[in-house]
Amino acid sequence: MLAQEREKLIVVTDQVLSPTYTLNLAVKISQIMCSEYHDITNPCSCSWYEYVREFIKLTGTSIDLVSENLRSYPVKAKRPLHSVMENYHVKLPGMSNLPLWEDALNRCLVQNGLVT
Repeated sequence: MLAQEREKLIVVTDQVLSPTYTLNLAVKISQIMCSEYHDITNPCSCSWYEYVREFIKLTGTSIDLVSENLRSYPVKAKRPLHSVMENYHVKLPGMSNLPLWEDALNRCLVQNGLVT
């Protein structure tokens, strides 16, 4: 784990996304396979910094976490600052929403043996 290999992590705060646990995604995809294609993510959004901060909190990792702006952080690939999806079709009657990203992250870490 990167946080165990370094003394400090620098993570961007101005790039916002919808983290999605692949297990949640697989279950939802199986529910809509007979319909047209839809974007699906765990609900709510966060910055990469917020995501990493939650990961560090859940795993009990001790590391200096530094927030940074994407313009100051060297990246090879250009990515949008805002890549949050709405999940409109998942909100239609008869479809249940996925768990919040924080809950999904916690369950992913538990299932992979990183937290108890």
